[in-house]
Amino acid sequence: MRTAFRLLTAFTALSLLFTQCRDARIMKGNQAPEFIAKSIDGNEVRLSSYRGKIVVVLFWASCCTDFTVAFPRLQNAYQELMSDDFVLVTVNVGETKSIAKIAANLQGMKIPILLDEQSEIARLYAITSIPVAFIISKDGKVADILLGWPSEKYLRNSINRLRSEGKDG
Repeated sequence: MRTAFRLLTAFTALSLLFTQCRDARIMKGNQAPEFIAKSIDGNEVRLSSYRGKIVVVLFWASCCTDFTVAFPRLQNAYQELMSDDFVLVTVNVGETKSIAKIAANLQGMKIPILLDEQSEIARLYAITSIPVAFIISKDGKVADILLGWPSEKYLRNSINRLRSEGKDG
């Protein structure tokens, strides 16, 4: 029953996204749209507060395929790459705080989780499927977009590439 409810919730959220973001485009090289969201802990977070850092914004829901496999890997990559110039934040799309919190607790997640219960941030980013990750450079521009769960190797390579580009500039 709970699985059916999760699937229905995700389907409803994604249906809204498909109908409301047909014309919007987020492209590599564009400025990442600013957003403000509440964290799972109740703190307000602004994307612009991370300016000067490489940011990975990962949109997800607990019903995503391979959720239970992907998050432990992301946790490992996050701990390995975490530094003064990098942050990984996840945006839970279309689920309630309690569902996101249960999913996070079951996975032992230490990665910051932002809530997008009404899918407003997902619409802003023109999300049509989840999971999807946006890699944002230190100057706030979209450096890469990855459909699906990012692997540890992908994250490591992307972050190191952006770090080395920053040293050249």
